[in-house]
Formats: sequence, structure tokens, C-alpha cells
Amino acid sequence: MVPTPPLSPERFAAVEAHVRALVADGTLPHAHFLGVRDGEVVSEFCTGEAREDGRPLRTDAIYRIASMTKAVTAVLFMMLVEDGRVALDDPVADVLPELADLAVYGGGAFPPFATRPAAAQPTMIDLLRHVGGFTYGFQQHSPVDQAYWLKGIHNFKAVITRDGVLGDLARLPLLHEPGERFTYSFGIDLIGIVCERLTGRSLGDLFADRIFAPLGMEDTGFTLRPQDADRFTNAWAMHPRRGRYLYDAADDSIWLRPSAFESGGGGLLSTMADYRRFCATLIGEGEALLRPETVAAMTRNHLPGGGSIGEMSRSKFGGEPYLHTGHGLGVAVSLPGGARPAGEFHWSGLFSTWFSVVPSERMILILMTQIMPLQEDVLPFTIHRMLFGD
Repeated sequence: MVPTPPLSPERFAAVEAHVRALVADGTLPHAHFLGVRDGEVVSEFCTGEAREDGRPLRTDAIYRIASMTKAVTAVLFMMLVEDGRVALDDPVADVLPELADLAVYGGGAFPPFATRPAAAQPTMIDLLRHVGGFTYGFQQHSPVDQAYWLKGIHNFKAVITRDGVLGDLARLPLLHEPGERFTYSFGIDLIGIVCERLTGRSLGDLFADRIFAPLGMEDTGFTLRPQDADRFTNAWAMHPRRGRYLYDAADDSIWLRPSAFESGGGGLLSTMADYRRFCATLIGEGEALLRPETVAAMTRNHLPGGGSIGEMSRSKFGGEPYLHTGHGLGVAVSLPGGARPAGEFHWSGLFSTWFSVVPSERMILILMTQIMPLQEDVLPFTIHRMLFGD
């Protein structure tokens, strides 16, 4: 029997069958998949229903991309690094003095916490690689996570403001010493606030002028435009007992209203075409936003000691599935020895969207859908095994 070579049409056909089956059995409400190699589409399909009324998913549908926003924020920040406005090793408090002299969690429930002085304060690179000691409320692995949740840091349904977030974080302890371990966190939201402080402009305006306009990303932003309402999808959630239920209706979505806080960690809406343009700039195709050496720096592992997320995380993304995954500046990076191609960089969104850039294959892979929590086991992991496995 002749083995099927990686990236053959047969492999992409298997991916399509797998994803269509997930839609058919209700695991996913819909899906739009795209594979691009050397700028040419090698696989694309769109299946399922965009809303509960049964309307089919459109190829120009608008999605909540959640944490796929992080890569966009990281690119903007690195543009400011290239401009000489900030450096990776600058203390965060140099730009956000509200966060000076942060303490480290030492025990107790909220409120109050026992704390101890931090041995060092977080730097910009600590935020980008999620080792600064900040966390996310939805992880629910510690009393500090619970405190974030109660404060709405970060809860999509909460109404938070930039100044309110900074005030809350100033009063909450770091979960651990900066650099001690990996904790998926609000850190890149803070990077977005840093960009605003450095420029005196809103994050949405910075994105529009410095990234979206140059790349032609006309459908990406923090708020849905009224003329685009028909293209917006519902978002669903999966509950262990209730099954799938409607989480955010397109006709009454929180993204229809201007945001009180433009989240650099998870607030953007986008389309397949727009996010393809963004990935293309990172692989050296189309309009260049950053110098090649800057992109190379962003997309190599920066975890302390060359460690992996699996080794360094005590909460989300910890353990065996991530033992061959490092973290660069705003993106995860696949390390040698794992199931994914070494040097690939990628990330996912809470609503199960994900992207992958594989420089060794000159390839971009993107999947768009709208169901939470992230369906990691049946999406990026399985699809990468199907495409690149033995």
C-alpha cells in the first residue's frame, strides 16, 4: 500500500469529511475551513447553519474571533517596538503606573488575600508570553481567578472599562511571580492598553489605521456595522447537561453596541477573507507590516528556559497535549517532537475559531465556527494529525 503523503488532496478530503461530520452530529453549528499554500487555495468548504432559523452559513459571514484578536494586538505592539516607542523588556508600570508594586498571591479567599512582595515586576514580554502572573476569570483554577470573574475580568457579558480594569488589577495580586510559570491571561489585553497609552489613541483606531486599512481588512472591528447585520452569525455554547444552547443571538448581540472596553485579548469580529489577509502578512505574502526579523522574533519560543506550555502551566493548556507547544509574542509556537510541524505558529478563540501558519509548508489554515468552549480535541489537534501525521 502506498502511503498517503502529507498535504495531499486525500488528506484535505479527510479533513472536510471530519468537519462536515461534526456539523452533522451537532458538535459544531457550522464551519468554514480554508487551506492556502503559496497564496493558492488548496482546500475550502463552508457548511452548516448560521442562525437558528436555518439560513445557510455564508462565505462572507462575520464571526466573533475572540482570542485570535491577540495576534493582531501583538503585531500592533511590535510595530510600536519597531517605531522605538517601547521595548520588550520595559516594565509594564513604565506605561501603566497603576500597576506599579504588584504583590503575589500568598493564600486565602477573596476578599482579602494574603500577599507577599513580588521579587520582580512584570515586563512587556511577560505579558506577550503569558508569564506575568496575571490570569483570566473563566479558568476557575484559583481564588484569584474567581476574583477576576467577579470583577468581570474577562467575562464577555460583563461591562468593564479600561480605567476600571486597571483599578481592579492594581488591587488584586499576581497569581505567581513573573516568569515563574505560564498562565493564560489578560496580559495581551494589557498590551492593548499599553498601545493606547503610548499613542493617545483608541485601540480600534490604531488597528484600523495601522493594520486593517493597509491589509484591506474591511470587515474587521470591535463593533458590528448595521449594514453587516445579515452576515453575522449566532454563537452557541455547549453545556454538559443542557447540550447546545444559544449564547449570543446575532439580532441582539453585545457586538451590536459600541464597546466600553476594546479588548486586545478577545474583542474583534472578523471574516475568513480578512483573517487570511492578516495571516498572509505573517508568512511574507502581500503587504508587509513588520520587518521579517521582527516576525521571526514573534514566532519563536520565548518561554523561560525554552520550556513548553505543557510543562509550565498549572491551569488551562497544561499537561501532555501541550508538552511540544511553546509561546512566542502573542502566538503559540509548535516545538520539535510533537504532532504539529515544528515552527508552526497558531492560536484559537473561545468560540472554536482557530488559525495556523506553517512556514515550512508556506501554508495558512483557518477554521471559523461559533461554539464555546473551544473544541480543541476535535478541531486543531485532530486536523493537524490528519494533515501531517504518519
